[in-house]
Amino acid sequence: MKKIILTIAAVSPLAMSSAVIANQDVDFSNPISTYSYANFGYDSDGFGAAVALSQDLDNGSTMLEYVGSDDFNRHNIIATLANSKSDAALQLDYLWDTDFKDESKNSHTVFFNAIKTKSINSNLSLSPSMGLGLNTNDLSTNTSYLANAALTMTYSFTDAVWLDVTPEYTYSFNDQKQKVGGKESYRDLSIETNIGVKVTQNQFLEATYRYDENNDHHTGISYNLRF
Repeated sequence: MKKIILTIAAVSPLAMSSAVIANQDVDFSNPISTYSYANFGYDSDGFGAAVALSQDLDNGSTMLEYVGSDDFNRHNIIATLANSKSDAALQLDYLWDTDFKDESKNSHTVFFNAIKTKSINSNLSLSPSMGLGLNTNDLSTNTSYLANAALTMTYSFTDAVWLDVTPEYTYSFNDQKQKVGGKESYRDLSIETNIGVKVTQNQFLEATYRYDENNDHHTGISYNLRF
């Protein structure tokens, strides 16, 4: 996806259900699947690791994730509430970047997202998402308000091999005034491709390639263990 800080109250009920959940089959290719896991990998930005705890509910599930990336300069905390009947989920996503723009400055971004998955046939599914958020950082004097839209297209070749492609666009409603002078607005279009291979019932490998309009090319590979 550092240091992991979880309260005892949050861990206890989630941990008790992990043994039961580990015996259930999970569709790792589904963007709104929730499960407890540990993850580590390496990409163009450096080493990363992640951990998540999940809890089943009557009509869905919850998941709390911590993702560390960019040699642990970026810290991401994601809370997900999924509804299994409607194949939809709500997410609260917080990102703390401690090396913003490679200048050792702090940036804080919060997004509230809604995601829906729709199966087209037995192999193909579409997962559109939309979100609203904000950003503050040490280089600017004001808050930037953001909107985000993405569409994940997933094709499962088999139960163990899948491919997903996600075009994503993020837009800022207002400019951020820079402390050194001038203004900046945020516009970003990116396309990410992932290839996943399920190694066992509880493990999979994933290779990633991402391109954005700033001509950045990002590649990575990660290992995921569900528990």
